Amino acid sequence: EINSDFLHSPDNTVRIIANIHADPPRNVEWDSKGQTGFVGLRNIGATCYMNSFLQTIYFTKKLRKAVYALPTDSDDQAHSIPLALQKLFYDLQFTDRSVSTKKLTRSFGWDKPDEFCQHDIQEFCRVLLDKLESKMEGTTMEGIIPSLFQGQYVQYVRCTQVQHESRVQQTFYDVPLQIRNNANIIESFRDFCKSEILTGENLYDAGDVHGLQEAEKGVQFQHFPPVLCLHLLRFEYDYNLCQNRKINDSYSFDYHLNLSEFLENSNSSSCSYKLLSILVHSGDNSSGHYVSFINPELDEQWFKFDDEVVAHVASSDAIERNFGGIKDDDSSMYNTSAYMLVYIREDYQKDVLCDIDLKDIPKNLIKRFDYEKKSFFKRRENMLDNDDLIYMQIILNTDFYIRQTFNLNEIIYETSIDFPNDKYYTRFIRARSSELFSGFVERLAHEMGVNLDEDIRIWIVNTHKINIGHQNHIHYHSQALTTTALTYCDDYDKTIIDLFQYKTTNRQIISIFVEQKIFLNGVYQLLPFDKNDDILVFVCLYDSQNESPLFIGHFLFSKQQSLKKCLNDIAVRIERPVSSSTKFIVYQSVPKHNQTHQYESIKSSNFDLPLSQALHPCISGTSIMIQILDMNQAHHEKFTTALVDYFQNFSNRQEFYFLNLDNLRNDYLFKLYLPMETSIKEIIRLIAERINYPEQQIIVQKSINSITQLNTTPLASSLHIGSEQKLKDLYSNMRNAATTPRKMYFKRLPFNYTELENRRLFRIFVTNSTRKVEKREVQFYAKTSSTIADFLNEIKQWIPTLCSKNGSQQLSLEKFFPFFLNVIHNESFGDVKQRLQPKLGLTNREFEKYRFSIFNGSKLMSRCDDNMGRINLRELKSIQNVCWLGLELLLISNPRKTRKSNFSEKPIRIN
Repeated sequence: EINSDFLHSPDNTVRIIANIHADPPRNVEWDSKGQTGFVGLRNIGATCYMNSFLQTIYFTKKLRKAVYALPTDSDDQAHSIPLALQKLFYDLQFTDRSVSTKKLTRSFGWDKPDEFCQHDIQEFCRVLLDKLESKMEGTTMEGIIPSLFQGQYVQYVRCTQVQHESRVQQTFYDVPLQIRNNANIIESFRDFCKSEILTGENLYDAGDVHGLQEAEKGVQFQHFPPVLCLHLLRFEYDYNLCQNRKINDSYSFDYHLNLSEFLENSNSSSCSYKLLSILVHSGDNSSGHYVSFINPELDEQWFKFDDEVVAHVASSDAIERNFGGIKDDDSSMYNTSAYMLVYIREDYQKDVLCDIDLKDIPKNLIKRFDYEKKSFFKRRENMLDNDDLIYMQIILNTDFYIRQTFNLNEIIYETSIDFPNDKYYTRFIRARSSELFSGFVERLAHEMGVNLDEDIRIWIVNTHKINIGHQNHIHYHSQALTTTALTYCDDYDKTIIDLFQYKTTNRQIISIFVEQKIFLNGVYQLLPFDKNDDILVFVCLYDSQNESPLFIGHFLFSKQQSLKKCLNDIAVRIERPVSSSTKFIVYQSVPKHNQTHQYESIKSSNFDLPLSQALHPCISGTSIMIQILDMNQAHHEKFTTALVDYFQNFSNRQEFYFLNLDNLRNDYLFKLYLPMETSIKEIIRLIAERINYPEQQIIVQKSINSITQLNTTPLASSLHIGSEQKLKDLYSNMRNAATTPRKMYFKRLPFNYTELENRRLFRIFVTNSTRKVEKREVQFYAKTSSTIADFLNEIKQWIPTLCSKNGSQQLSLEKFFPFFLNVIHNESFGDVKQRLQPKLGLTNREFEKYRFSIFNGSKLMSRCDDNMGRINLRELKSIQNVCWLGLELLLISNPRKTRKSNFSEKPIRIN
């Protein structure tokens, strides 16, 4: 039967209305610029999350304008985040095709694995804004990020029986909103600001005057920012599955938003917002895809940015279709929903969405980008024939710091196969061997943003043959020795193939060292240079404290100058005092027949000789390592042989990072290069010397897979000053040297290590009484004979920072000790929980965080999530073992972390 409304009587036809939803086509020639006026960003791996947020901040025009204004004239494009972001915004604004983020991710210090690792978009938002804020410090744009994104709220604890209130002001850049049990933004804000009563065993410590008091704890907003970022907590930890899962529940949000009811003083500022951007996630916890829906002019004209594809969409597609809770045809929950919302305050709309034209972009920036564009097309046109294509490696002083070497031979590349997968390599320029060198150096100077004639010198890297009949080389060999050398170049009118001393057809990479200005005598300047007499020497200082070499830069010395005078000049440059008691130890890098370099000592009797006789080879590009000693120091004998020992044990040394187990950031405090024969006693002595702590009160542990596993390692695996083991005993696989530094953890004990056998390790999670969501972990070795009172008193004695200075000096245990609980047959789980909550002394909000299950030993019998479930005593009595009611709670929660919160997740890193 057909409804009469669909019948067309005159010709007996049926009228059918169909609503069709279609996404823009992918993998075809879709002209985003022509269709919408905007272009997308190419996905270079798994960077859709980054693309979505970058498009959002691009349309936050005041921020884009501030990024354009950053001073980047002298920045290196490969390492400058501001310059890479300027180029990205410029291309988005003025090009007709989708834009690559390759240069931006390269400036982050990312390699391929980083580009193929999908991160949380909110985490990327915070890391990038923090990095931009730090880059703007000291410029005219300082303070722009906080002025746009930073809001303020106050956390208060107000006593209900006495006149006492504690207020802590906090700033925020985004507001995390709970999805669970909330239907929309307003309900989530009410949940965020909902107060709770601190009572019972959870009384508030009001100081010496009032002591423990019943109090009301809550949050009130004082100021909302012009750009409001709302982070919808679509991911939560499932205590039953022990993993995160996505919440696909329906959650609505409106185009207009008014938050005046959440302000402490509703007349303090405007709270009316319009929706600028919706960042949407499709998929589950382990994988998915991000897109953004953006309303650029706040006129309800919406566009979908799906990586390189941009399309106009209806308002309903941007908003209502991303509420979540929609079911597919098979009745399964639709897994696409909004994950982050960006609102613009209406009274700041014109300011935040200001117009940006070419006149608002610095002229030198436009000139630079236009030159790069022209150069790109010219190079592409000229390099269609690749027969004489070469790669020119550009070496700077910074490469020695990054590679942690000071030997030029370890930095250069022989063929193009070497550098594409090298994580350190970031700087090369393609050229043709037949082109004039003058054209190449002009491009180079422009790329570096420097004056060719005043700011840099060019040194060509070439191969130098060595006469082996020198006093230091007593073993003769039929094959000549070769090493890498530098030749100063001031003749730019030759072709590249004529300028270099080998055929480029046999070598696809050629290298140059670019000498830059250094800070000398209060100004940046190039070192004085006589091209007929001076040589360039790379110098490294041996750091006795950390037992490692430290590259300090390049020097220009006359070959007629004595080595002693050169050493004094080095000491003056690094501000080391020189006196009659000063002693220098010097090693020079020399080539060997196995194509490696070895460091040979230069005798002190040769210090008065000119460089041409003291150094062999005496050529530009040679490297020396020096150690400067003051023989009047009390412990100079220990350091006199340190550099000698360093080279004697070089082949058997490993790099170790030493970390303090009590350091929450897990940063290493210092590093040492140690032979594997080093005893544990010597290691502890070195640790004690550097942290100024008694040797008898230090224990060490080798690195284990995770910090959690490390913290629970039995005491038997902890080593102390009485241990007889050596470093090699800690590592089973000793066939190959470690390619990355090994980690060794140490812990400071408040007692002598001999007491360990009478103590037990406790992991204590400390909660701030005013901010209970914030917890930190402290490890403590308690006496096995201690009572609870003794335990708490000892904690206060050894960890006094746990008690506030103005507090009551009281500590309370939140650790739940096992106890018996009577249950009734057929009693509901909800009733059992209701009786259990007062015993645990938890507020309603805290109690909601726990998940309950019934266990038989370690075997799960049933879960108690459904409050209507019933206790079956017959089933429980049939079990011989004791049944346990298990309470599951994530020990340490990070309110910012919402996805993949296990220890193996790789955090976002922006250098």
